[in-house]
Amino acid sequence: MAAVVCTTLGDVINSSCKAVSQVICLPCRALNLGCEKLGDVLCTPMMPFIVFTFGLMTPSLVYGIRALDNYACPDLFRWLITNAVFAIFHMVGCLYIVQKLKEPGSVVSTSATTAPGIAATTGLEGKTDSIKMEEGDYVRISNNFSVPQDHERGGPNSINRVKHVLCYDKGMAVYIVVILFWLVWVCIGINRRFSVDDANAACDELTSYMNITIICGYIWMTMVGLAFCCSFLCLR
Repeated sequence: MAAVVCTTLGDVINSSCKAVSQVICLPCRALNLGCEKLGDVLCTPMMPFIVFTFGLMTPSLVYGIRALDNYACPDLFRWLITNAVFAIFHMVGCLYIVQKLKEPGSVVSTSATTAPGIAATTGLEGKTDSIKMEEGDYVRISNNFSVPQDHERGGPNSINRVKHVLCYDKGMAVYIVVILFWLVWVCIGINRRFSVDDANAACDELTSYMNITIICGYIWMTMVGLAFCCSFLCLR
């Protein structure tokens, strides 16, 4: 009886210690994972593109959040909130492009087949010849083999990979559509900004937010290609 009690108590204590250790080590594991991912981002050749995009889209996100406390000018308020959402899309799109450029090449499994042929059987010489003809596949190959796709997608951080991501990737196509909508939204913002009465003191704060975000947006539009090219030169 005593042995059963001691064994049960020992199992409970052991399980409790394991649970406590996992809880205590969880922040360290999360920090380690975060540092590892941050190191990967900092060491990527696309770092100039990441810094440029995040640096110019952060003000739009911050001012969109700060605009939540100001409802004096509904048109400017809604524009800043929507523009903040577009800024998030830009950041996510930037990370998506970087991830697609550095991910390893994949392989596909393909089955090999042969063309139909004729199988013939004949008798020995001097005997009555008997010829049996069967039409079908004289060789059947069903083994699978791997075909590397590097000739299409290119290797990680290669020029061919950049071409594939920019021209053929479906996620990139979605991001391009988002950019087009964002360009239209920036034009709408410029129209709303100039239609606001500067004498309206209640809108001064939102107006200043819009000025900064529109300027950052135009800098991103004009310079993002250069930032991407600088990152492109760093690719091996």
